[in-house]
Amino acid sequence: MIVAAFQVGRIYGGGGADIGWATSLNGGIAWNNGYLPGLTQWWQGGTNSAASDAMVGYNAKYGKWLITTLDIGGTYTVSVSRSSDAIHWDNPIYVVTNQDTDKNWIACDNSPISPYYGNCYVEWDNLAEGDVLYMSTSTDGA
Repeated sequence: MIVAAFQVGRIYGGGGADIGWATSLNGGIAWNNGYLPGLTQWWQGGTNSAASDAMVGYNAKYGKWLITTLDIGGTYTVSVSRSSDAIHWDNPIYVVTNQDTDKNWIACDNSPISPYYGNCYVEWDNLAEGDVLYMSTSTDGA
């Protein structure tokens, strides 16, 4: 399986009108694609004016595909959208709000012998605090 995420409809001043996804279930021969729901005001009921910096992760323990995004609106936020099949995506879960966020990233511990197997980590920096790095950990697949 191949999963990609990307900015769609560039908005002057930063970000895109939404985040798109493309998934191949057969090694790139055929593709499904769409937009993340509930993310921006432009598509599928979101409230953010734009979104950017899409990153894809996979949680092997819980069988979840994850896309983290930098959400742009009145404040910058970092969110994660989840999917069990990388085709049907849930509305975003907000990891942090009301920070001057940038450069988000996601990674999961997919080693079954690790004591942290199934943990996923979302990282971002805060521009207003001199690029201080923050990290949030999910331990339950959510």
